[in-house]
Amino acid sequence: MKFSDDIGGDSNLDVSAALAAGDSFIAAMEDDVDDTPVLKRSVTPAELRLVNKKVPIRYHEFKITNTAQKMLQSETISISNRGVMLNSAIPFSPGTILRVWVEMPDYWARKSRHVAYRHTNAPTYFQILSRVITCDDISKRTAKYQIFCENVNLDPVDETVLCEFLGVECPKRENSSRENSSRENLNREKQGSL
Repeated sequence: MKFSDDIGGDSNLDVSAALAAGDSFIAAMEDDVDDTPVLKRSVTPAELRLVNKKVPIRYHEFKITNTAQKMLQSETISISNRGVMLNSAIPFSPGTILRVWVEMPDYWARKSRHVAYRHTNAPTYFQILSRVITCDDISKRTAKYQIFCENVNLDPVDETVLCEFLGVECPKRENSSRENSSRENLNREKQGSL
């Protein structure tokens, strides 16, 4: 079978020759791949500005199917808007993404000062997605691991609430025009009902 038969051209390129050329290109690409791992600079707790505060949390390796019953319970050793450090009964390898539910006292009362919407069932926690940086075995007799994580995803409003709770300065963010308009509408409704 000629390649020209499929494309309607006059080329006399044989399909087997094209496949052989493709195989040699792939083999050349595989030879160029370096097996040396890329070393990334590790993050330290000082860079993440962790605050020594015990906050109840639930955590587990990130999966869509995680429910409250599947999550493990613990307390933070230290936490910030940039990272979290906790003790765990099971080890997690570096690079693993953890889903962390932070169960802050009076969470919804704190968050409702920053948002224009209301809930009938007030949430008691917020979620952080964190990447495991280190997992150190800290107990010789029992399985206990100290896990240091860097936050990779945190809602900006929850970040503000967390910073206020910890008493630290939070990075300044510009509100979107949508947030501003919803806040203005809420303020008008409050003034109209007075």
